[in-house]
Amino acid sequence: MLPWFRLAEGNLRGADAQHGADGPLSVQDLRCPNPLAERFIQVGVQDGLPRNTDFNGPSQEGVGWYRATQRNGGRCSTVDHGRKTVFGHGYFC
Repeated sequence: MLPWFRLAEGNLRGADAQHGADGPLSVQDLRCPNPLAERFIQVGVQDGLPRNTDFNGPSQEGVGWYRATQRNGGRCSTVDHGRKTVFGHGYFC
């Protein structure tokens, strides 16, 4: 399945063993991270939890920010793509 996920993913951090960069499904860091959530992450790290910068990478343990499927501040999903394809638009999100 991983090759198909990599083909679909357009990760703004770039491609690596788990992620694709050229696909139509935009994946990026949050545009407006909440400062309180950052403090929560810091406390978790101080408490001994590992900081995780990629929950879709080799390990899902720890605390950190999730990436979002978004483009231009809006949600980007396969459902959006399906609607636009049905209505005759050839673009994703």
